[in-house]
Amino acid sequence: MIIVRGLTDGPPKTGYYSPGRRLCHMDPTPITMDPNPIGPASWSDLGVMLRSLWLAVLFIVLFASNMILGHIMLPSFVTSGHVPAGLSKLRIPLYALAIICFVVAMFFISQAIIHARVLRDIWPDYWI
Repeated sequence: MIIVRGLTDGPPKTGYYSPGRRLCHMDPTPITMDPNPIGPASWSDLGVMLRSLWLAVLFIVLFASNMILGHIMLPSFVTSGHVPAGLSKLRIPLYALAIICFVVAMFFISQAIIHARVLRDIWPDYWI
């Protein structure tokens, strides 16, 4: 397919050559993004969505740090002798805290998805 832009008699024409080598004209109207005005309710939903996204990021970081401590660092320190062997008992609470952080992060992600409908109210064409 070859895109052709050229001047002929009259206004400029835009088109492409089809496989049969015939000039096919394209729609000359430009694609524009015209958002709707944002009202107080939309700003509130945007605020809730952004807060939910930030809290999801926070709880994912907490989940990852608890998993790293409980699954990688603590057993390594115990076997190398840098910390007493009794600290191995902290692994189960760290795992429990990691699972709780993961569940809370999934809750905030679901809240962000629910409040993301405000984007459709602002921009009717969701896939820009």
